[in-house]
Amino acid sequence: MSKRVVVYDASVVFDNLSTTASRSGVFWVALNLLREFLACSDFKVLIYCRDYNIVNIAALKKLIPGLAGIEFLDSTNPKSVLNRKQKIIIDKRNFYRHKNFFLHLWYAIYSEIFTHALHALKSEIDYKICDVFFSPMAAAPPEFARRDSIKKFTVLYDVTPILFPQFFNERQVWFDDLLQSFNSRDYYFAISANTRKDFLQYCPNINPDHIRVTHIASANKYSRMLDAGELLRKKYNIPSEMKYIFSLSNLEPRKNLNRALKSFAAFIKKHNIMDLCFVLGGTFWKNYAGAYADLLKELDVPPGRILAIGYVDDTDVAGLLSNAHWLVYTSQYEGFGMPPLEAMQCGCPVITSNSSSLPEVVGDAGLMIDCDSEEQHIQAYEQYYFDHELRNANILKGLERSKNFTWDATFALMKKAILEII
Repeated sequence: MSKRVVVYDASVVFDNLSTTASRSGVFWVALNLLREFLACSDFKVLIYCRDYNIVNIAALKKLIPGLAGIEFLDSTNPKSVLNRKQKIIIDKRNFYRHKNFFLHLWYAIYSEIFTHALHALKSEIDYKICDVFFSPMAAAPPEFARRDSIKKFTVLYDVTPILFPQFFNERQVWFDDLLQSFNSRDYYFAISANTRKDFLQYCPNINPDHIRVTHIASANKYSRMLDAGELLRKKYNIPSEMKYIFSLSNLEPRKNLNRALKSFAAFIKKHNIMDLCFVLGGTFWKNYAGAYADLLKELDVPPGRILAIGYVDDTDVAGLLSNAHWLVYTSQYEGFGMPPLEAMQCGCPVITSNSSSLPEVVGDAGLMIDCDSEEQHIQAYEQYYFDHELRNANILKGLERSKNFTWDATFALMKKAILEII
């Protein structure tokens, strides 16, 4: 059987190649699935990019070593030759959606530079040979969406903008477009059973038979790194004499950190605990830094007991998790919940919410509580702090459970579905 041609929308990958600080879970899903598609002998992959982030191709080659020998369209040389095994398809349509005049003007000028290259490139694209358009995030663009001969597959994460509109002051254009694109013909991969349930509830245009659950895996293959503890404590100014609770996420209201921190303050005061601090890893969400400062004043905890260490380098995540006394991730809602999975890989006990998709990830390997209950937070802290046998048991359970989530398994399910459908 000849190889099936898959057009892979790598836009979200290109968008986040220049800076690691802006990389989200969606970036890692898109990158890891791209790696799997490129390595699969059943598919010929055409890489699609919605914007002109092709300038970051060198960074992409570092993340995917297998691309090193492939020639791409060079933004500095429009006459460069495309390797026929892999192509980059670029779409300038989104450049004209920005309301800011100067940004619009810059885009217009920038796009004009590539007019001849784009014309030459698009003339090579024969849509008749394309079997699949695969998007790890957004709706398929019109030139693919209107072609029924091309099967469309989209990864679905969560309905956060629907459930928590108060957290989105700016319009989520990509999500609006996704909602409007839903139909009964296209196919979807939901990253959890809870995500599948939510999309079917709020998006009735989706055919229930066309949405399959494919649990994802962690961003990187993390493992236990106990030896890195002291170096990372120095790097992030975590007191060497203290145990620490760790939280890793964007510091936004939905992550429920206010309640976790209030519970921590009540816990250390109740038991007069002097050797434990709470470390917050992640960047602040919009104007939440001010609210966090106000919260610290309200809690009136001793200096150095709650530490916001900011963005954590990808290479440091495993070491910080491995040496944490436990992870707190009692988010109000998640489509999957990557930090608990990463914590289990690193032998870090987990406290998480008993709602949304989090039970699918953690199972019986952690403590699951009502995210709205301060009392249950405190009880969970007490269990891990005072019950060493329980803590050690959950470390072992987490290490074992985390083995169930691999990119090989995720891609195998997607590949099976795609080949069956086309």
